[in-house]
Amino acid sequence: MLTRQQIDRVIGSRKVVDGVAEYCWLQSRLGRPGPVTRDLEFQARFSRFYGLNRPAASLRRLVFRELVSATRRRSVSYPGVLTRLHRLHGSVEASFASKILASVDPSQPVIDKWVLRNTGLKLPHFGSRDRVTKTVRVHRELKRRCGRFLRTGVGRYLVRRFRRLHKAYNVTEMKMLDFILWQTR
Repeated sequence: MLTRQQIDRVIGSRKVVDGVAEYCWLQSRLGRPGPVTRDLEFQARFSRFYGLNRPAASLRRLVFRELVSATRRRSVSYPGVLTRLHRLHGSVEASFASKILASVDPSQPVIDKWVLRNTGLKLPHFGSRDRVTKTVRVHRELKRRCGRFLRTGVGRYLVRRFRRLHKAYNVTEMKMLDFILWQTR
């Protein structure tokens, strides 16, 4: 999945340093009272961080409503968030569903083109049958592969280096790996 050289090349990069700081700000803001649907600064920064500026405004609003809803529910799952977005928007929003889930449960991986590429996974094609079910399988496999990698020697190396370089921030090991996979291009 990754080598020590790849980790060393990106772990201290400006994009990772700034990304970790922004992610921690978003997570702290998400935990504050009051819905993020009214927090314009949170919305703008979340949109920039997760690349939510490209989709239509209606999808962005839906993502923020679902994020609020997910933070209020006791049990949140990838299939649940993905299915809900699909039902409300009509398309399979694999990446946005994973970003909502990972915001609420930071032990979950994020689906992103770079993460998928670096883990050797692909989303089902646009017109494929049972696309929601297949997408859920990809997310499950991504979580399995990331968890397995984090238990390897290189995975432990990544965690040690990350904690040393970014000690001011408290992030999950899954998020540490996500940052490195995201920037390994």
